[in-house]
Amino acid sequence: MKKKMLALYLGFSVVISGLGAGNVNKAEAANQTIAALHYTYSSLAADTETKGNVTDLTLKKTKYGSKKDGYNFSTGSAKLYASIDGSSKRKLEWSKDNYSYGTKKVKQPAMTAGKKNPWKSGTKPYFEMQFSTKGYNAVNFSAYVGATKKGPKSYQLSYAVGNSNTFKKISGSEITLKDNKKMQKISAALPAAALNQGQVKVRIVVYSMVSLEGALLYNNSTSGEAAINHITVSGTKGTVYTVKKLILNKKSLTLKKGKSASLKATLTVSPNTAAAKKAAKKQLTFKSSNAKVAAVNKSGKITAKKAGSATITVTCGKKSGTCKVKVNE
Repeated sequence: MKKKMLALYLGFSVVISGLGAGNVNKAEAANQTIAALHYTYSSLAADTETKGNVTDLTLKKTKYGSKKDGYNFSTGSAKLYASIDGSSKRKLEWSKDNYSYGTKKVKQPAMTAGKKNPWKSGTKPYFEMQFSTKGYNAVNFSAYVGATKKGPKSYQLSYAVGNSNTFKKISGSEITLKDNKKMQKISAALPAAALNQGQVKVRIVVYSMVSLEGALLYNNSTSGEAAINHITVSGTKGTVYTVKKLILNKKSLTLKKGKSASLKATLTVSPNTAAAKKAAKKQLTFKSSNAKVAAVNKSGKITAKKAGSATITVTCGKKSGTCKVKVNE
């Protein structure tokens, strides 16, 4: 079968999954779609656009819609690149082999080594996705990768922001393929530096030049491929934070009937930003165990009503603190 070619640079859409953000400022945060692309192979699909010798072309949604063979678009946008030598970019092509997701076997877009584009010693081949995270304060990236037995087995995620080509590794994102032509998921939450940015670049990097069968890739330069599919970028809009600590200025106090006092909470949040602190402060709640003895308002003002005892509980996210109040006549 003659291989159908995919343009190296692909505009793609996305279906997003929501993030589990821990203690989220639910008043502001909302799950949103950023981008997702799921390729479907068809021998009848128009797999590439050409214009002279230019191959870095954006596939048009009007031409490749969700109801047509070849490309399944939804909403959002992003770009996809690939590099087999770690520098110059090249076309993707449909693999002539079937890759499996569980029991299902289908053809995948692949980056294939050959005489003109061999694996090279000292390089780090990659797939690169470019998209915007503007307005998003929590973003998760995932994709499925696979390889033939003479293709690369080790992958990790890295990122860069804006026009920078200095990529930083995303810790804990490494995967090692175990089986020939079996797709595995690679995913990670993007670091804070990649959030709310006009352009973010995420690479799936081949970090070890060893093939799935255990040989050096550049000694098998005329064969072997890496495949990619099911790219998903998910995001949460609004201020997302985790409350690390809540400390009250008083653990106990004694008041006379009719008097009042202020109970204040100091919060430690992550990320440690002004927006996160402001959002967390809005979520503080104050509650009295006995409002007839000691009432408390939403700002933490305690008013002594009658003789007795009460406990004021202050909560933010999953953290809380208490203050015991004794009221005397």
